[in-house]
Amino acid sequence: MRRAAAVALAVAAAALLPPGGAAAALRLERVGSFAQPVYVTGPPGAGGRLFVGERRGRVRIVRGGRKLRLPFLDIHREVLIRSRYETVDQRGLLSIAFAPDYRTSRRLYVFFVDRRDRIRVDELRRSRSDPDRADKTSRRTLFTVPGAGRVHHGGQLAFGRDGALYASVGFTNEEDAPQDPASLRGKIVRIDVDAPDPRPEVWATGLRNPYRFSFAPDGRMVVADVGGDEAEEITVLDGAGANLGWPLYEGDRRLEDGDVAGYVPPAITHRHAAGWCSIIGGYVVDGRYLYGDLCSGDIHAARLDATPPTTRRLRLSVPYLVSFGTDTRDRLYAVSFRGPVWRIAG
Repeated sequence: MRRAAAVALAVAAAALLPPGGAAAALRLERVGSFAQPVYVTGPPGAGGRLFVGERRGRVRIVRGGRKLRLPFLDIHREVLIRSRYETVDQRGLLSIAFAPDYRTSRRLYVFFVDRRDRIRVDELRRSRSDPDRADKTSRRTLFTVPGAGRVHHGGQLAFGRDGALYASVGFTNEEDAPQDPASLRGKIVRIDVDAPDPRPEVWATGLRNPYRFSFAPDGRMVVADVGGDEAEEITVLDGAGANLGWPLYEGDRRLEDGDVAGYVPPAITHRHAAGWCSIIGGYVVDGRYLYGDLCSGDIHAARLDATPPTTRRLRLSVPYLVSFGTDTRDRLYAVSFRGPVWRIAG
């Protein structure tokens, strides 16, 4: 998230989350229904448009409360999906991001698993003649990771306030990869998209499935890492070089012996024994981090800077919650894999 956008989001959230965090002030307003939506966002200078990414490779625009008939981007012929059930096959389009200078550069980025079963991040540009369409002829691939497999791909794209693009790559069930410096699996990578030959650089390591992360208003990254058998975790990162410990650590418990240089423990751990199954990371608003769980759909708020961090469940629930997002006006949204996209209003 851009620094200016993050600050604006925090300011706007004062109305969203009133003093004391009165849950009764929050409600869900339905935006529309889509075909297995997985992500929602809005670029700068887009005139209030909302962009919804669908798993099968289409990106839809909502403008003035209406879903446009033609997709902004359609790469469904290039996306690999072998089962319609996300619990069996998590491949497909996973997220999109727009460059901070999108209004002039027209650059956008897509994270998906392609027909060669590769995790892939591509750059495209918006059409010069039609702001409601992407120009697929402008595409270049920034990086790929072969052998994606069915599950645990990561999938988040976001720009930091340094202007670089950050991407989260899951471990794809290769247990040794997160601690292997030569592998991109189980990592968060940083890409200077303005470089003549941009390449991913490992920024954080030791992750399992960092499906969603975001940047707080102070520039720190908040990572929600989907756990294995025992726990889900939220970790706050101040800069490059952190090691989140997988597979030697899960949550706040050590599972194996071994050296974990640069280990950063999670700020918050949620255990499966308490009903959690798959954490869905969100955004920091008004000092609170909003996030949820895929199985329950419950939305939670955490004070990450409290000692220790405090959490509580809000009176909001989204069935089959797969993502949060923000639009061009920095309003918050929650996405249900079953189709609906909701705006969190207050």
